[in-house]
Amino acid sequence: MNNLAKKVFYKMLRSTFVAYWYFYSLELRYEDKGGHHFVAAFACFFSFFLFIAGLSGLISLFDLIFPNYKWFFLLIFQA
Repeated sequence: MNNLAKKVFYKMLRSTFVAYWYFYSLELRYEDKGGHHFVAAFACFFSFFLFIAGLSGLISLFDLIFPNYKWFFLLIFQA
């Protein structure tokens, strides 16, 4: 794995962990004040957004590591 791919992977992992920790702390902070459901819905929406962004980041990371993988998938789907 080259140096750029490692940087992209670790930044993606770190930002996902920070976002989950932040929304979990919001859940604990607003649980007694009646805002629990709103924060939970927003956290679910943002987690889904992070999942989509992380998935596209993993695909581009896979493209950096294996630049000729498209031929492999073409061979699979042609069979």
